[in-house]
Amino acid sequence: MALAALLLPVTATAQDATGMLVGTVTDRASGAPISGARIQIVGEAALGANTDDAGRYFLRGIPAGARTVRVTRIGFRPEAQPATIAANDTTRLDFALAASAVELQQVVVTGTGGAVEKRKIGASLGTMDVAAQQEIMPVTNFSSVLANKVTGVRSVGVGGGVGGSQDLRIRGIASFSLNQRPVIYIDGVRVDSRGTEWTTATGMASTACCSFSGGNSADRLSDLNPNDIERVEVLKGAAAATLYGSEATNGVIQIFTKKGRGEGRTQWNLGLGTGFNRLRENLPTKTFPRFTGPDGTRAQDANNLIKNGPFNSIDVSGQGGTTRSTYFVSALGSKEEGSIQPNDQSKANLRANVTFVPTDKWTVEVRSSYTRNIINELQAGNNWTALLGNAINGNPRTATKDRPYGEAWVPVKDIQTMETKSDADRWTGGVTLSYAFNPNFTHRLIFGTDAVNEQKSRFFPYAGAFGPAGVTNGQRNIGVRTYRTTTVDYLGTLNYKLPFDIESNFSFGGQGFWESQRLNIAVGNTFPGPGVSTVAAAAVTSGGEAFTETINLGILAQNRFAWNDRLFVTLGLRMDGNSAFGADYGFQKYPKADLSYDLSKHEGLLPKAFSAFRVRGAVGQAGKMPGPFDSFTSYGAQPVYENVPGIVPLNPGNKDLKPELTTEREFGFEIGLWEDRVGIEASQYYSKTTDAIVSRAFAPSQGFSQAQRVNIGALENKGWEASVKYLVVSRARFDWSTGINVDGNKNNVLDLGGVTLPGTAIRVGYPVQGVWGQKPNGFSVVTTGTTCAGQPMQSWGCPTTTRTASQEYFGPPLPTFNGSWSNTIRWGSFSLYGLISMEKGAWFSNGDRPYRIRQGGSDEYLSALGPNGERTFKADSIYQWSSILSHYDKRDNVRLRELSLTWQVPANISSMFKTGRTSVSLAGQNLMWWDDCNCVDPNMNWAGADSYTINSGFLAQPAPRQFRLQIRTRF
Repeated sequence: MALAALLLPVTATAQDATGMLVGTVTDRASGAPISGARIQIVGEAALGANTDDAGRYFLRGIPAGARTVRVTRIGFRPEAQPATIAANDTTRLDFALAASAVELQQVVVTGTGGAVEKRKIGASLGTMDVAAQQEIMPVTNFSSVLANKVTGVRSVGVGGGVGGSQDLRIRGIASFSLNQRPVIYIDGVRVDSRGTEWTTATGMASTACCSFSGGNSADRLSDLNPNDIERVEVLKGAAAATLYGSEATNGVIQIFTKKGRGEGRTQWNLGLGTGFNRLRENLPTKTFPRFTGPDGTRAQDANNLIKNGPFNSIDVSGQGGTTRSTYFVSALGSKEEGSIQPNDQSKANLRANVTFVPTDKWTVEVRSSYTRNIINELQAGNNWTALLGNAINGNPRTATKDRPYGEAWVPVKDIQTMETKSDADRWTGGVTLSYAFNPNFTHRLIFGTDAVNEQKSRFFPYAGAFGPAGVTNGQRNIGVRTYRTTTVDYLGTLNYKLPFDIESNFSFGGQGFWESQRLNIAVGNTFPGPGVSTVAAAAVTSGGEAFTETINLGILAQNRFAWNDRLFVTLGLRMDGNSAFGADYGFQKYPKADLSYDLSKHEGLLPKAFSAFRVRGAVGQAGKMPGPFDSFTSYGAQPVYENVPGIVPLNPGNKDLKPELTTEREFGFEIGLWEDRVGIEASQYYSKTTDAIVSRAFAPSQGFSQAQRVNIGALENKGWEASVKYLVVSRARFDWSTGINVDGNKNNVLDLGGVTLPGTAIRVGYPVQGVWGQKPNGFSVVTTGTTCAGQPMQSWGCPTTTRTASQEYFGPPLPTFNGSWSNTIRWGSFSLYGLISMEKGAWFSNGDRPYRIRQGGSDEYLSALGPNGERTFKADSIYQWSSILSHYDKRDNVRLRELSLTWQVPANISSMFKTGRTSVSLAGQNLMWWDDCNCVDPNMNWAGADSYTINSGFLAQPAPRQFRLQIRTRF
């Protein structure tokens, strides 16, 4: 009792020494509440809160006395105000933030050695406020989050099936053979981002032609729920991403999910979405119904296959908490069908993020998410069973009842009976422990895992005419992919002061991941009869298996020196080792240095119009590790006779193999004008990759069936990026903001170490995967002979185009210029948003175009025939050209990428339904484009997200137009 009596007064005194801070954060121009703003007590990392949708915040447990309170929100100028906190009392402090076109005060954490303002780092780092984007444009998949939003980032849908893959890359191509997708992290945990087909990696590539769905595989990024995402940070190259070591050549994308809110009741958010997908009806078969086949069947137009693919979704989330703990929970269910069917995606997501602050020194964050994603994949791409490919490339004059499109390979009706499914279970979770020994010495540990269990299955029914695909009397494929990656990341930071007003921020730590992938596939060919659908019941069965494991370990150190809060110099080093190099891990060093100078901190130096001016520069190195077994000599089992096993050499290996090394230098600046109403950002970069891995073939007499991987190549990327954002008008009932993003990149092969590679994909002096082909070099009318391109000679002779003897260069496979223009206009409770994109400089092999003509189809050829389908001089010219030449066309296009109209329901109406802030959005994506590519869509690519098969649209299906209606409300 005596001890309790002694302790009680002490406890009471401690409690009496704290107070509470409340208030609202609003937009200075419109007076509208700002949600998601961060309120922080300066110097107290554990004392912070976020505003709710009404702009309100509550912050308890603040030590009594004079404090400085700072408020930040992406898109607004930070504000700081003094406050005197009274013990056992509530202090009110309101903020009115001004919109800003400059984001130098924004705090970022990816690749920076701890949280830091953007103005203090010298490398380019892109950011995207996804939560704010959702307010004006429904975001239903991750592929649209970055599309034309961040300079230097290419995020383009290249296939038309729902759940299909996208081309995602940063600053061009930095290798000859290694994967070019950037590494993806979610809340510090490395995750699976595979967007390419894996069934052919099991040794069973030839079981039934091509991959399961022809190239446009399911993309694991489609597993993500965009409603869970708060923001995205993008490290664009080696200069920015050095601290990620042998993973960073392609850049790094980190996704940050939403957190809970502090004091106040739980805020629930409900979203209801509906709409449809529909292809643009520009397929080149509109003339088909003019013709009938040998049995009298009138040919059908492939545009009739286009349907409205319905989309429906419901999502709910809750945010709440107390002073010491917060939580965010969410659930999503969606069903989406493609415009060409059968093709659909059913997805369910669950997430729980919990933050707990047990003491003023410790913070514990726990995150867990689960996804079930079932995709009935579309048969498309370079594939005998490509549905649209068969319908478009047919000959209407050979149409029959069973082949109404004049299909040359497999009837469309049989393709529609196939079943191609991807069924994935995915769990991603992690724990972040933060410990502040004191405000100047902090520690952070992240431990997390991403686990994906995916099953793919494909079924050819017994009765289908699948002969061209190598299938007779049916086939069943079942594949299983088990993927695991575990991330451990420790970072310590120490702040201290040096003489001459220099401050030091020293970061140190280590990062590692353990990744494993197991692939299994079973194939059953030739069923005994209809109704059979199992592998075991087939007459011929086979199987394949593959396994890879990678362990990567790295340590890092970095020091950022600051002088007078205006000059910042950063020096850093990462050392990386990887299991691909054997037991000693082959540790490599990756240094970096950057400089940032904030000239706006000099009073009177800049003209009055300048509200911000920062110059920066950076240089750094990063690597790209080879495949897990590229350095090892390997052998395979192969029967010598019918039942006698044998061993054959496969990979010769290379004990001297190293990671590819990319060195990048970058310079840039940011300018804010007229109180940050205008923001200008520009960067110029040059990156050079050395020790690029090239496959060097051995002589057949040496016995190895695979080429040796050697570090002898070099390539470069030269580029620039610029953006302008202008807050044109900002008033209580009307505001208008506009923005322009532009970038350019040129890729060039510098050296191949004397090795001559087959084909034209990699040639010194040209871009990787450049587009090459024979060009026309003459034209005449030949009047001798009896045939013209295999057809009987007509009275006008044979219009004959001649071609070059060798292949010549057309152009690069990726755009050398990208641009976008966005506008957001708010008038009262209505907001109108639009985004137009532009691409120039890319070429592709338009293989469908001559193939259709040679088949006797295509509107281009058929419209040149006479009224009764008779041949003409023009038709013969087109046919003869296509009989000896392929077509190579430009991908240049201008596209209406996004358009939306949003109505913020007035409070007096929403209150009638007992709900809070409510909005209704009508939106469209990929609505219209203008091009001269002689194709259906200049962005389509048959191999989906493949890093290098990027210059051919053969048999590909374009991405659909998307129309969405979304209602979001809070309660």
